[in-house]
Amino acid sequence: MAGGSHTISACCTGLSVSWAASGAARRPRSAGRNVCSTCPLASSADVRQGLTAAAPGASRRLPAAATHRRPLSRPGAFCPDFRASPTYAPDPEEAVSYKYRGLPPPALHQAFCAEHPGLLEAVAGAAQGMAPATAAQLLRMLQAELPPALNDVAPGGDCVLVAITPGLLPLLERAGDCCEASLRGGELALAAAAARAALSLLSCLRFGCGESAAPYAAVAVRCKQALKAAYDAGAIIAQEDVVELEAACARASSWLWLTPYAGQRYASAVGVFVSSGWASAELAVRYAEAYSRLLTCGRYQAVEHKYVRVVRAAMGHRLSLEQTERLLSAAQRLPVEMSIALALQARSQPAADWHSQLLRMHQEREQERLQRRRLQHTLANRSA
Repeated sequence: MAGGSHTISACCTGLSVSWAASGAARRPRSAGRNVCSTCPLASSADVRQGLTAAAPGASRRLPAAATHRRPLSRPGAFCPDFRASPTYAPDPEEAVSYKYRGLPPPALHQAFCAEHPGLLEAVAGAAQGMAPATAAQLLRMLQAELPPALNDVAPGGDCVLVAITPGLLPLLERAGDCCEASLRGGELALAAAAARAALSLLSCLRFGCGESAAPYAAVAVRCKQALKAAYDAGAIIAQEDVVELEAACARASSWLWLTPYAGQRYASAVGVFVSSGWASAELAVRYAEAYSRLLTCGRYQAVEHKYVRVVRAAMGHRLSLEQTERLLSAAQRLPVEMSIALALQARSQPAADWHSQLLRMHQEREQERLQRRRLQHTLANRSA
């Protein structure tokens, strides 16, 4: 779709805060030193010298400036020699694509059509020709072909395909219709596949406010209900499908509030997959990454033993260096409270310290890579 025209068919063939210690006098400083008495970096000798300089008969305690703390928003009140840059709230307009900045809706529509000629017409045609049998394949093809149009941000923070009218809404609504039609016809596999594909495409959209996200959230609810109904009725639940749904919900906009729950039967299947350790290391690592992101954004309840179980399922495989790095990176994104709880648990039960074991595994993979490089270098020198 990078050419001058776009064609999509249902068959998928063409498609330094300054010092402000008001009322607090600076103490005498030691020669050659530039440390304040309230700073934790001040030595005991500095503090003793400050106390010695006080008036005779004064109690041997820190000056008043050291006991009356200032708000954390003014660090200069704690240490006069501290310099920090002011903190500013992020500007939502900074994320707007440069080519669309400052454009009103009519000009935005015109600029988009000039940038992607024929795309809107092709999407509209795909929506009209979408059928239950081809919905999933068409939606997946669109998700692969629509970027960079999916990545461009319009004024207000919406994805440009959301900001312009009608955008992707008719297509996604038609996808919801196809899911429901497949359910009524007893085609459970088609309904589940189309629902997962629609949720995956929805998760790629960006929203700047709840008002713009509301119609898309309604479509997401319809697709989730169809997916739950299909699974409850006996549709096959594959490991790849579970990981795909978890990843889609993890990357989705917070305005959609997508959670990967599709009924009790689905939840039981996920529990079995985690207990059995997944079919491959890549599936286990991808699931752990998505699980960590869902914990971070508050869509999963922070339960320590459940997260450890998820990570252990991945560590049961022989992980590559890149996979161990991904698991360690996912652990760094956990909520602070959960990270503290896990650290305390590891300190009280060293044998169950999964993080230290994962670090050792990562170091072993690094050593193996280094040995392979040395061997390749030796063989290259011999052949030369």
